[in-house]
Amino acid sequence: MGDKWRAFRDTVDDTTSSIRAIIFTLWVVAVIVLFVREWLGSLDTIQIAAVWVALVCVGLIILTYILDWRRKRSVEKIPELLARLDELVLNYIENYHMPNVPEALLDDLARVLNLNIGELKAAARSGDKKQAEQAFTRFQQRYERYSNPKKLSDQMMNMRFAGALMNESNVGLDSIANTKEYQRIYQRVRALRKQLPSRTISTKINEYFHQSEALYSMLLSIKPFENLATLRDIIPARIRAGHDVTLPIVEGHMDTLISAVRESINDYKQKGKETAEKSKAK
Repeated sequence: MGDKWRAFRDTVDDTTSSIRAIIFTLWVVAVIVLFVREWLGSLDTIQIAAVWVALVCVGLIILTYILDWRRKRSVEKIPELLARLDELVLNYIENYHMPNVPEALLDDLARVLNLNIGELKAAARSGDKKQAEQAFTRFQQRYERYSNPKKLSDQMMNMRFAGALMNESNVGLDSIANTKEYQRIYQRVRALRKQLPSRTISTKINEYFHQSEALYSMLLSIKPFENLATLRDIIPARIRAGHDVTLPIVEGHMDTLISAVRESINDYKQKGKETAEKSKAK
């Protein structure tokens, strides 16, 4: 019920300007008809036709201005939509639970991410809490290099491979990306991207999607290792929750990427204003 209400509200938000434009147009037409009706009665057929052609042309010009305004207004919503996608993915990761992790998947993830899973398994088999804590702490620390935005380009391919492996096992980001709510918002972003007036804006949006996929795949890939039954029994929750240090770093980077999209839109608007002002000055 909540999703349906949110979808209805989004539809209303998207069409409010259209409704206002239609009402305003009808009002203008009604006023014109009232004021020129008597005047038209004194004209011959050719003159009446010429007047209507002129009115239609004016109407089309006004329509183009309305469409341009709507396009610019719609594009400005993209950062807000990206933030909502971000929220959906983060909630999915935070509430993620995957018991009975296939050992083959763990081995594949460790190989792709260059992690020493042998030490982790040995510590789990030993049953020694201190040894397990130390091994798991070192294991988590290796994830820090993946959360560093400055080194993201070097690690991005590995993180995306990890995401692909989890998707193949039906436990990856596809589980949230294929939901109705995510797809509804994503399709709106996709539709708005076709209206983008600037290549820079498009580039910033691409950066957001590519980097968010990689970083969120990295965050999600920690979960299977945390859910190892043998480790859950011997490692304190405070140690298993060590990835919470990485999460704020990733969230901050996502905020930066969304802000970059917003700034590129504002820069485009500012350049448009400056161009218009220079044209008037001439």
